[in-house]
Amino acid sequence: MCQSIAKGGKRCATHLRAIYENTRKNYLGKADSQRTSGDYNDMFINTKLFAATKKGQQEITRDIQEYGNGQDREIVEILKDALAYG
Repeated sequence: MCQSIAKGGKRCATHLRAIYENTRKNYLGKADSQRTSGDYNDMFINTKLFAATKKGQQEITRDIQEYGNGQDREIVEILKDALAYG
């Protein structure tokens, strides 16, 4: 459950999941040559925010395993970095 701004304003996994998933779909929907630094930045920051939740850590770890099977090595590195910083 999200916290009120008076208590710090942390977002819950439910709200952050939708942002993470939309960012991930946008990132993966582009060819490597079409991805910009802004796309990378959005992917990293939104993943890091989601990784700050217990549920987010679990789901991102699962995604790392899924994408680690050769689909997209670049996203695996972003997910690992964001998980470490989240």
